[in-house]
Amino acid sequence: MSFFSSLYIIPLLAACSLHLCPPSSIAVPSLALGTSRPIEHRLHTSAPTMSSESSAVPADSAWLQQQLQQLLASPYIHFNHPPGIRMGHGPVDLFSTRFNNLFAPDASGTVAGTDADRAALKQALLALQKHWSPDSASFAPATGLQDGQVGTRAEWTPPNSDETANVTATATVAQQGPNNRISTLSLDGDQSLFTQ
Repeated sequence: MSFFSSLYIIPLLAACSLHLCPPSSIAVPSLALGTSRPIEHRLHTSAPTMSSESSAVPADSAWLQQQLQQLLASPYIHFNHPPGIRMGHGPVDLFSTRFNNLFAPDASGTVAGTDADRAALKQALLALQKHWSPDSASFAPATGLQDGQVGTRAEWTPPNSDETANVTATATVAQQGPNNRISTLSLDGDQSLFTQ
């Protein structure tokens, strides 16, 4: 590049960095060696394209198993604040955070055959957590699912017990924004597993 062409190119590139020239293509003249005829080079600029909305991974039985495993492994931290006393921020309640992110605001379902709203589903899962033993748990896809349902069956030995427990979880899942959220959840198993 000659001295004279550099005098033209450097201010031009500076102006483009300030968005003062069209970004699609920029004509940059230079002098060919041995001739005074200008040669036009085009600098092509293109912005990276991004999809307007990221899509969630389709939910299946393996997805439901993973979500329930993470939820049951999350500590539940709850304080009863004395009336009239304001307390500062405490530890993060990871169970409630994950539950709120996983379940739709109007989620409902059944627990051991009994209708349950969103709050009742949370209480049932908290009770199940007390009987849960991740080290002995094994999973298998649930059978007999209807269209649009995902399901998983868990079997494990509760702490301080010699008997095996099992629960079948069946859910319908809807995409809300970029995330999958459970719309309905049915928990089938011994009633005592869902009682605190």
